[in-house]
Amino acid sequence: DASAQLTFSVWNNYSIDTAGDCWDISYDILYAGTTQFAVQFSDADDAINQELSGSSGWDSICTFNLDSGEQKATEDVNSEDLVVTLDADPSVGHSLWYEGGLGWVELTGTTQSQVDADTISLSWGNDGSLPSRPSSRYGVFASATIGQPPQIGIDSLTATLGSAGVIDLSWAINNSQLTGANDYGVLYVNDDGAALDGTRSTFELTTTTHTISGTHGTTYEFLVRVENGEVGTDGATLYGTPVDSGSATADGQVDPTAGATGLDATSSGESSIHFTWTSADSSDVNHWLICWSPAQHTSLEVSSLITANNCHTTADSSMDVTMNRHSGSGVFYYSVAAVDSVGNMETADSTAGLRFTDDTGPGVNVDDTIGVEGGDGEIPTQAWIAIGILVLVAVIAGAFILTRGGEGEGDSDEFDY
Repeated sequence: DASAQLTFSVWNNYSIDTAGDCWDISYDILYAGTTQFAVQFSDADDAINQELSGSSGWDSICTFNLDSGEQKATEDVNSEDLVVTLDADPSVGHSLWYEGGLGWVELTGTTQSQVDADTISLSWGNDGSLPSRPSSRYGVFASATIGQPPQIGIDSLTATLGSAGVIDLSWAINNSQLTGANDYGVLYVNDDGAALDGTRSTFELTTTTHTISGTHGTTYEFLVRVENGEVGTDGATLYGTPVDSGSATADGQVDPTAGATGLDATSSGESSIHFTWTSADSSDVNHWLICWSPAQHTSLEVSSLITANNCHTTADSSMDVTMNRHSGSGVFYYSVAAVDSVGNMETADSTAGLRFTDDTGPGVNVDDTIGVEGGDGEIPTQAWIAIGILVLVAVIAGAFILTRGGEGEGDSDEFDY
């Protein structure tokens, strides 16, 4: 005879919906066994200044007791669901914990959802891979799952001043091998107080530099650290250690004003030019630039002369300088620009000139009026040289003629009339 066998499991169901001072709870379980199973919920004392995962000082926002007739073994649980609804800020993370034999244990896998503007629900589920919930005191903690700081920090922070008020920051990541998935860098900058009270900006941890475009004379406080969006028991942002910070004052100009005047340029032999000038205050001058052009130039044109390599950089802040003769002939005009230690320049118009007769010879001073190579009717140097040569040729030619005329003396030619 044909036969068939059917095996099936029968699960018991227990569910309860109840409420307390700060909570509404819905509980449901499918379990195996022949004995009656029940769970009761009641109000519990607040959990104050508790330690959660090694972090102390936590206060619960809601607590309750769960009293179970027995704890079902894993094989006797088909499913189990616990939903806790309470008044809380939906914009803040919350988590559900129970008091175990060695301290508070988080119910991992708990999810938070918003019920309304000031109500949340926390849902936890057991798919049969765990024993049923044990009897214990349960507590809800705000942001308790976000209470671990990053394991990395910032060090080696340096600030380098640049011209025009630039402050270049650089730093390094400490213990980068411990970087967490949610870690990111944060830079705080303030030009009027503590760094943490200033502008906050975040960056990827692959970034290790930042430029502050500062205002001359303004001091900037800055702080760099690693955060992960987590907060402590007091609601303050958690961050990794070490943290590095510092301050720097932006340098955007030569200050005090150098005020270079009285530039004098003279030829120093055939291959050098000697310059002297005075300064109202050279205390912020690191070195000078002596620039030249074949026509008078303004302070605004100095940058183009630098680009054209028509400037000489002095060794220091001395105002008595000799430099090698530059190439070119004709009239050249000179200016001197003050440069501070970070590259700021204080430029000036050209105020001195030299005339060069050829590419390699020494120069002579231009007349008192800069840019005028000579008064009306003045004969250029080249013309004087040509005149001198002509005079010399005429003298030699005259002497030759006189010498030839004397060769006829002593002849006895006679003429009859």
